[in-house]
Amino acid sequence: MSISRPFKRLASRAMRGVAIVALMTISACAGGTLVTGPFKVGQAYNVTLQKTWSSVPLFDLNREVKYLTIDGPFLNNFYLTEGLAVGRSVVRTTRKSRPMPVVKTDMSETEMAEFVVDTVAAFGYEGVTSDNLRPAKFGSADAVRFDLSAKTDEGLEIKGISQVAMVGGKLHVMLFLAPGEHFFPTMVGDVEQVFASADLRQ
Repeated sequence: MSISRPFKRLASRAMRGVAIVALMTISACAGGTLVTGPFKVGQAYNVTLQKTWSSVPLFDLNREVKYLTIDGPFLNNFYLTEGLAVGRSVVRTTRKSRPMPVVKTDMSETEMAEFVVDTVAAFGYEGVTSDNLRPAKFGSADAVRFDLSAKTDEGLEIKGISQVAMVGGKLHVMLFLAPGEHFFPTMVGDVEQVFASADLRQ
């Protein structure tokens, strides 16, 4: 995957600020698989990708999580979970200083949003907040969608959008993060189309 020259400094700044995601970059550089059209997220559901993404195996994500990017880590990051059971998290870590939030039983919409906010914070981003919590559909299942804001420790603004649903005791998460300048506004429409294409069954 390639990163256009005007944004190399942007990526470099973010890399210094986000320690966990820096490990992901090492893995991502080893290669990925180009995917477009129908994309299978484990056994739980499929989505349809209008653009061509790179599906990259990242060693520090749990096995339920798929990671997609187009321009590379830090520039667009799309996480799709197959379904996280109670006690599971997005990222596998033994760091006591940066514990990952885990799925709990019967989470409310607010608790699901807080799980995503805490996950993004555990990635190493600062000042993570959510807003515009709104009802949505994750396939046929009731879901909640919300927007995210954060910064790296160097002050780079990060924007995000997430959609989550609890089905059969498992938490299904779609999370997109990108720099607020250029990358997020350019990609958010495509990401929302992916959200809408999910065929998760209640």
